[in-house]
Amino acid sequence: MLISSTLAPASNATARHEVHTWPPAGAGRWLASAPQVLDGLLGLMVFLLAVSSWLTHVVVCAMEGLWTFLVLGVLVFPLALLHGVAVWLGL
Repeated sequence: MLISSTLAPASNATARHEVHTWPPAGAGRWLASAPQVLDGLLGLMVFLLAVSSWLTHVVVCAMEGLWTFLVLGVLVFPLALLHGVAVWLGL
């Protein structure tokens, strides 16, 4: 009996109709900054790609004993990046 009385809808309940708008109030602040956040994430991804491909170059050259190529890649950064990515792709 107690369960049925608590689940029964109240007879004096009034329905509230709320108006929802899109975008929500205050959303303009983060929506306006979204391109800047994406630019930052893209920059971070490019940086991590460059560092990891450079480290791949250093490790592969050290393991293979290619000391001249290791020094050349350390001094000429884009060459090391290309070599690191080429190692990833199996070229």
